[in-house]
Amino acid sequence: MERESSQKVLAGVVAGAAVAATASLVRSLSRSKSGDMKKSAVEAEKDVLATDSIIGSTLGDEEESTVAVEDVLPLQAVEFEVLSVQNVDDESQLFVVGGCEELGSWNPELAVKLERGARRGTFVCQIQMHCDFHGVIEFKFLKRSLAGETAWEQGENRAFAVQGEGCHVENDVTF
Repeated sequence: MERESSQKVLAGVVAGAAVAATASLVRSLSRSKSGDMKKSAVEAEKDVLATDSIIGSTLGDEEESTVAVEDVLPLQAVEFEVLSVQNVDDESQLFVVGGCEELGSWNPELAVKLERGARRGTFVCQIQMHCDFHGVIEFKFLKRSLAGETAWEQGENRAFAVQGEGCHVENDVTF
């Protein structure tokens, strides 16, 4: 029986270029040709076979590969939109960082950059999270100058709840 959420994906770690191929495959599962957030199990298995042949050709005769296949749930979108940003001039960039891998695990160097929105004073970005994640994620916004100086937003950490669906996080921010 084919389940929409049971997509086969290469999850094993093998030598050399295989790690990059695996990461690329996992990212490719989030979108189909039409831009949908889901990919059929058949399409995902084709990607696995194609990636497996790429990995096989990158390994030497003396190297062994260990490949495991596991189910991976589809990704959900979490969109951040920041409104009425004060003290963010054209020379500065805005980032979001937080308590999950997708938001850099509180490392400002791994923070996700927000792009300037269509409306003046707005910034937006979108991250992808696995649909099986349920819980509260804390985050903060950062402002970084072109010179590399980073300022964290003032106040307590912000938080949003993830419940297996995409969500939209809308905030005002002051530095």
